[in-house]
Amino acid sequence: MAQPHSAVTPLPAGLAAAQVEPPTALAGPGPETPVGLLLCSAMVFASLGYSLWQTHRPQWALFTATSEKSQGPGVAADADAKWMEIMGELAECERAKEEKAAALAAQTDQEKLLTSLTVFSIPVFATAFILQAYFFGTPLAGIMARKGWLFAHVVSGMLFGGIVIFSTLYEGLVILQGNPDTKRWWFERVPAVDGVVALPAVFLSIASGVCLSQVNFGSLYAAPKFVHFALEMLLIFVAFWATMDTRTQPIAKANCEEDWKVYMLTGKKPDELRPVLKTRLWVNAVSSGLVIVIYWIMCTKPNFKLEDLFM
Repeated sequence: MAQPHSAVTPLPAGLAAAQVEPPTALAGPGPETPVGLLLCSAMVFASLGYSLWQTHRPQWALFTATSEKSQGPGVAADADAKWMEIMGELAECERAKEEKAAALAAQTDQEKLLTSLTVFSIPVFATAFILQAYFFGTPLAGIMARKGWLFAHVVSGMLFGGIVIFSTLYEGLVILQGNPDTKRWWFERVPAVDGVVALPAVFLSIASGVCLSQVNFGSLYAAPKFVHFALEMLLIFVAFWATMDTRTQPIAKANCEEDWKVYMLTGKKPDELRPVLKTRLWVNAVSSGLVIVIYWIMCTKPNFKLEDLFM
């Protein structure tokens, strides 16, 4: 009796011959040097260091103290001693006021530096995590199953791409059509958007992608080239953000604050856009372009074939 034809399509030769064990959660060092990842990582560290140095340069103030009491202009040589005492007390109060203002400014600078270090530590940890996972593997991949990492990767990628595209469109509308009050309101909140949503989403997207690659392919170095390419583009995005985006934010905020004060006093809007606001338009456009490229890589997976994993 003739055997019935099987409805199961045979696997390709490369897949059928490959009988491999499931990948482990901890992988060893890769056989090749990841030149692209190393260059992009160096770019991230250099851009973060440069941005921190430009934003928080050390400044030294010289203070001169004197024990002499101010005589005050126009005070006659035979002025009453009581008047001299009052002038001395006024000088002491003025000096104390200046010292208090200097201390407050120093405290504000320290708070800004601490905030910058906290925000910039996320890209540093993400870059170090990629390199550590490539050369030594990461035990973090074993804390969740593949579906858990896939869910985290999808959600973080959605938040990351969504907030970048949304902020680009919204900030463009604010700059081109908003009044000074709206511009001031927006640029006071951009750092919070970056620190609370965008950067954590980038870090989670990188971490979940690396762990997902290790679960799927056994290690990050064994992952297809499109995975490495996507990580390199993410690092380029972080470097561009640290170099251009964070440096233009405080300048734009200060300029919008000045325009708002003039608007509140006179009711006049600026005749033309500030140069830094024009710069912000193309900086946001480049950031959105990088996000689109990253999504294109992950969707199309260029030069990737499933059979290549087993050859």
